[in-house]
Amino acid sequence: MTLLLSADLAAANDAFKAQGPSKGERFCWFEAGLLMQNIYLWAAENALGTVFLGSLDSQKRQTAAKDLVPPSHTVPGLLPIGYPAD
Repeated sequence: MTLLLSADLAAANDAFKAQGPSKGERFCWFEAGLLMQNIYLWAAENALGTVFLGSLDSQKRQTAAKDLVPPSHTVPGLLPIGYPAD
C-alpha cells in the first residue's frame, strides 16, 4: 500500500492570505508533517514500516498522480507501507 499526500497550495494561500504571503503553504507542510508522524506511529504499532519519499522528481510525481488528485493539487510525497525486512 502507498499513501499519497496532496495539497492545494494556492487555495491554502488564498484562505490564509490575511496572515501573510505563503502562510497557507506553510500550514500545508506543517499538517503534512503531523500526518506523517501519525502514520509512522500507526505503522510501528502494527509491526509495519514506512518512509517518506519526498525528494522525487516533482514533474514525474505530478504526472503519476494526475488520475488520483485534482490538477490544482501538489503532491509533496508518498508513504509506502509494508512489512520491514528482518
